[in-house]
Formats: sequence, C-alpha cells, structure tokens
Amino acid sequence: MKSLLTKSLFLASGIFCCSLGVEMLLIDSAMVRPFSGGGDAQPFTAPEWAPWTLLSVGAVTVLHFCTVPGSAAPSTEE
Repeated sequence: MKSLLTKSLFLASGIFCCSLGVEMLLIDSAMVRPFSGGGDAQPFTAPEWAPWTLLSVGAVTVLHFCTVPGSAAPSTEE
C-alpha cells in the first residue's frame, strides 16, 4: 500500500511542477494579496530560470513515477 501512495505522490507533485512552470511561462507577473485582506497587493515576477526549472523537475518526477514498480497484488493461489 505504501508503494502505491508514494507513486501517487510523485505523479501529483510532478504534474503540479509542470503546470506551475507552464503558468509562469505564460504570464509575466502576478499580483499577490495578503491572506488577511488588509494591505496592498504586491507584484510577483518570477526569475527567468524558474519556469524552465519547474518544467524540467516536473518532467523528471513524472518519468520517475513511470519507472517505480507498482505494488504487486498478493497471490491467492496455494
């Protein structure tokens, strides 16, 4: 069971990194508001290397998901 959960975690984090990297490629900056609602929104601009790094880390993580062996079902034959 633990192996299946680990595989799912690798897949989810890889997809998240890839989607965040693509999102950073498509937008130049974003306005970030504080959680409390008070205060001014601050602009966030990602460094030039961040989208490509997230895409590559996400792709490697998804590839790792494909190579990790799944948990074998227990045999019921005696």
